[in-house]
Amino acid sequence: SDVGLVRVTRAEQALVLDLHAAALVAVLGARERRPAVTVSVNVSTVLEVLLGHEKRYWQDSARSLKLFDLAGGLGATQLSQIVAGMCLLGAGSEDEAAGLSGRVPGAAPSMMVALWLRGLYPPDGDGLWLGSLRPDRLAELLATRELAASPALARRCLSELTERQAQRALVLLARASAAHPEARTLLE
Repeated sequence: SDVGLVRVTRAEQALVLDLHAAALVAVLGARERRPAVTVSVNVSTVLEVLLGHEKRYWQDSARSLKLFDLAGGLGATQLSQIVAGMCLLGAGSEDEAAGLSGRVPGAAPSMMVALWLRGLYPPDGDGLWLGSLRPDRLAELLATRELAASPALARRCLSELTERQAQRALVLLARASAAHPEARTLLE
């Protein structure tokens, strides 16, 4: 489809990744606009827009697998928290992946949820059972936001960790702290 012209605003200190994300946002939004219309993409909000698209993807996928209908029923917030936990901790095995949902307040460990995550984010060759949300800056935004919004989730995701999980959480939060002050607080 014809995206038209893309005008990027607030790009003064943008990273190359931000410009790529801005182009992706323009393409994703092309279906909702008339052909050949000039699109304005604000670099400072581009990750927010991509995260919104990703969340709709999770919800549609979860709905098709009837994850909202499980005993106790997962909600959209819990799905987001589960993906945030995956970004933060990863999963070296099927059992670790099933345990991710158990770290979310009000949810239990679930193999069905682990398989859902693996379908969304298959392994990417680093030896882990799950891949991750990409680009990394999107994973950092999601994990930081969800943990900062829920002290219970933060406690559960930052305690009783394997050495690999602790290292991964430290790396993600350290990288996130450059753009998200809440990540600095979580690191402390």
